[in-house]
Amino acid sequence: MLPAAIIFQIAGGLSLLLGIYCRLGALLLIIFTIPAMIKMHNFWQVDDTMRTIEKTLFMKDIAIVGGLLAIFILGPGIFSLDALLLSSRKL
Repeated sequence: MLPAAIIFQIAGGLSLLLGIYCRLGALLLIIFTIPAMIKMHNFWQVDDTMRTIEKTLFMKDIAIVGGLLAIFILGPGIFSLDALLLSSRKL
């Protein structure tokens, strides 16, 4: 599982950073983040001392997934390489 996680994080992160295939990169990161947050931040099974920390980290990951969903649905911005490549094809 570790090699797949590394590939998903590097490929998804680079695609968002560079603005190439942003929707695919966001989807890869969503596919990685949801199972990882459920497995790693299971605040419902820890004792009271760690519950607040794990719940905070879980909610942080929920926010990240929300941002990735926005990129996946809305697509890249006008300054991404995807947008530049699409506008040059129309010329």
